[in-house]
Amino acid sequence: MKDNIDIPADQAGVKGNSADFEIREEGVFWNHNGEWKRLSNRMKVFGLERDRDGNNWSYLIEATDDDGIVKEILLPRSMLAKNTLDLISLFLDNGITVAVDKQSQFALKEYILQQNSHQRIRRVSQVGWTESGFLLGAEYIGPSQGETVRLDPRLKSQVRFCSKGSLEDWKTQVALRCRGNSRLIVALSSGLAGPIAGLLLEESGGIHLYGGTSIGKSTALQVCASVLGDPAKIMKQWRTTSNAAEATCAAHNNLTLVIDEMGQANPTDVGEMIYMIGNGKGKGRLDRDARQKHTYEWQLFVLSSGEVDVAGYISASDKRQMRGGQLVRLIDVPADAGKGMGIFEDIQRESGPEEYARKIKHATSQFFGSPILRFLEFLVGDRIRLTEECRNLAREFYEKFASKAQTAELKRKCRRFGVIYAGGTFGVRSGVLPFSEGEIYEACASCFEAVLREGVVGLTTDEDSMVNQVRHVLQLHDSNFRGVENDKDKDRLILNQYGYVQISSDTKTYYVEASVFKKIFSKNFSSKALANLLKRLGHLEGDSEGKNSVSKRFDGSPKRYYAIRDSIFE
Repeated sequence: MKDNIDIPADQAGVKGNSADFEIREEGVFWNHNGEWKRLSNRMKVFGLERDRDGNNWSYLIEATDDDGIVKEILLPRSMLAKNTLDLISLFLDNGITVAVDKQSQFALKEYILQQNSHQRIRRVSQVGWTESGFLLGAEYIGPSQGETVRLDPRLKSQVRFCSKGSLEDWKTQVALRCRGNSRLIVALSSGLAGPIAGLLLEESGGIHLYGGTSIGKSTALQVCASVLGDPAKIMKQWRTTSNAAEATCAAHNNLTLVIDEMGQANPTDVGEMIYMIGNGKGKGRLDRDARQKHTYEWQLFVLSSGEVDVAGYISASDKRQMRGGQLVRLIDVPADAGKGMGIFEDIQRESGPEEYARKIKHATSQFFGSPILRFLEFLVGDRIRLTEECRNLAREFYEKFASKAQTAELKRKCRRFGVIYAGGTFGVRSGVLPFSEGEIYEACASCFEAVLREGVVGLTTDEDSMVNQVRHVLQLHDSNFRGVENDKDKDRLILNQYGYVQISSDTKTYYVEASVFKKIFSKNFSSKALANLLKRLGHLEGDSEGKNSVSKRFDGSPKRYYAIRDSIFE
């Protein structure tokens, strides 16, 4: 049906008949008073596109530029009612040569209006769940309902979802190699947790695998990334700009965002990014004409890694206080599984953990992307019923561990593990994960138990982060303490001495100078609150008068020190 837009009367020679236009190899030609003139490069209108609310109608045009590259151009419908210069400029900016004389400009408008525009296209501003299906980049999964669903071109550069190899190959070469390894199974389940969290309307957040170098953390992340696409393109870095981070989050809406190498980013930036992820919305910005620019929004799941836990890493920043909300949004999970092989528990007869990791990483580079496609097809097929089943699975996991999660923060962490459990269990039911549902539960339970062991049960998240900060400072600055009754250490040059350390047969006590305790150990916290907490937990010696500090004479004159026992590491 032709659009109802008036064509000015001064376009003499331009007839309203499709026979007046021809698409040839050289381009589009039009009949001007019996003479065929070249109007433009080859182009064709594929349909009318509008946004989710039925507004902002545009023509979707496929045109060949001057380099012979076929590209899509979105032409706002309103542009045909405006000055033709805007229309010409749009094509020229995209490398499409068009005739610029006045009659040809009007002819170009008429040609676009005469194109068959019955095809309807729904433009959505982000990947993820739609009213009837799921948009995964250029792939729409779900019923068409008489229209094509398409991603807003502004986000295409951020979307990296693709597949290689069959699902059966992925299951054999990647997933089955993970059997018997709780962290790897949780990583696979996390790759499927994004769509589940979207169905359950859970807040954005995830888990952070932390531990020393070369223990297999990157292997877990690559395994997770292979669920979604090519790990080399799916895995992101913590070190990025806020604008880029917002676009990346939006491009992973209702999916899992895999982020590696927290240690490469500034601690303050990491803290801000964790809050940004949890808030689910970017900053409002104005363009140069003081108009509101597009604001990114998202809801996603995160799998992250780093050598240090989130609490310890963010506490290294001088610019902001470590807050419990950051730990709830991104849960610290010890990467070391405690079997002497780093993250691994069963290396499946390989010669060692390194060879086992190498083979898994190679497999993820050859087989990827097919799992998420099958998983989404399964969910879309019976979305309402499966959403309720997901909710029941998440609740089932939560109820089994709620009694062990003694604080509100731990209960929220338990709830997030329930989403992972639901993702993994539905991965089994959909035929994506080649495990039993019991294996999924055992893996999730093992990792959550490790979370409970790492934290001090009964503490709030902020109190837990205070204890973790003291541990982190002592581990990082052990050499800043001079040994007591140690002749070798007596004359050692210490540029920034924190105090003294005394070692007996079975204990080790750090005597921290009062000024250092307040400035470094209590950074971002109340020194009095920290001392009271350490004393309550039995990690701080008090004096006979009940004070939190003790008087010691180490260098000739008595001074007040905070005596921290090594029980804090237990």
